[in-house]
Amino acid sequence: MNISIMENGTEIRQAFIKKFTMTWEEFQIRHKEWIDSLTEKNFTVTREERYLWELMDYCSISFSKSLELLRSLTGNIYVMSESESTPGHHEFEIDGAKHKNCVLKTNVKELADLIEYEWNEGWRLAELDIYLTHTILPSDIYVFDESMEHLLVLTHENDHWELEVDQPMVAAASRFCMMYGFEFSEDVTYDMIKSLLNAELTPNSSLEIEISYSSPLYFRQFIISKWTNEDNTGYNYWFDFESNTNYTTWEEVENARVFNNLSLKEVAKLPGVRFDIISTDGNSL
Repeated sequence: MNISIMENGTEIRQAFIKKFTMTWEEFQIRHKEWIDSLTEKNFTVTREERYLWELMDYCSISFSKSLELLRSLTGNIYVMSESESTPGHHEFEIDGAKHKNCVLKTNVKELADLIEYEWNEGWRLAELDIYLTHTILPSDIYVFDESMEHLLVLTHENDHWELEVDQPMVAAASRFCMMYGFEFSEDVTYDMIKSLLNAELTPNSSLEIEISYSSPLYFRQFIISKWTNEDNTGYNYWFDFESNTNYTTWEEVENARVFNNLSLKEVAKLPGVRFDIISTDGNSL
């Protein structure tokens, strides 16, 4: 894999931050309530400790969708690491040498393969108490073209952190990603989701829909399944196949407080919330 370290990486990074991130003043205004709540607990919120993606407000997408979009591009692509001051490992390792705060240039298809392999292989081996060593990529990366018309953000976060030990590959698949500048399907509204899940099913049939929603500093990916009762007199709904989220009417589903004590209906009213239908009946969209 041919990887070049850009000599003007500092200038590229500065241009990237100016184009894609909000200023610290804008961040403080946008998240004043959250910052105030931490300040009351004697925590200090600083610019240096914020990930660059926390200073962004772009469309959240699934890990599989981010790879699909990346592979739709051609030629070479830039990949940049997270700021060194934030927690975690943010170095590229190339031929045994570690590189901080740099911007790399490489083939887009080879980079997509590398991202997919290193992320999934790391989780697969972790299940066996083995750790993937000598990786090239850090866990938070920013991928963009030279003109900065397209951006993909792949973070270390995953939505199913509670499954990291028992079902690590489920956690891996729910990696939190963002995109900017790609053609995307029309905005998914709550009414569209409600219409799909509230529609009549044929006897002995079922529906599975995988959805994500995002709002500033929050991302959630989940599954709602719906099927007809054996006697065809009504329906059952489950969230993420959890037996304690079994409901029999759509009203119960949309009012169930399953998202940090919020219902799906309440989530839809959050400022800046965005929905994305990832798949239906297990088929990716």
